[in-house]
Amino acid sequence: TLDHPDDGPPRIVPRAGLDVGRSHVDPDHLVAVTELVLERPLPRGGDAFVEYEVEVEGKSRRDGSLAYYAARRVAQAVVWVRFHADAVPSSLEGFEVVDGEELRTPLELAGGRTFHRRVSQYGPGTVGIRWTW
Repeated sequence: TLDHPDDGPPRIVPRAGLDVGRSHVDPDHLVAVTELVLERPLPRGGDAFVEYEVEVEGKSRRDGSLAYYAARRVAQAVVWVRFHADAVPSSLEGFEVVDGEELRTPLELAGGRTFHRRVSQYGPGTVGIRWTW
């Protein structure tokens, strides 16, 4: 999602395991969507790990989040974030949204610059990490 209509859409920079497909921006609803295309077909029951960078521009962008939406039940989902040494957040929380209810959990970086959340037998719903500077 976009924080402000004047902000540019996030730019997805593929790092490993994927390419960027189509993108669409709806500034009226502050939404940007980008298709991530796996480097090879995923067999039934298979899994894939990908790495990409999200570049965000805009002066109003002061917080952020990364989330995974499972439209149906998944065996596992992982959300992993890595912060630049000059942009380590002051607070971090995990969140899950299931059936419109949001559950929040305070998280600690404990001196690190990366954090991940893994859920098993999850969905449908959204699982993510949210931070502020």
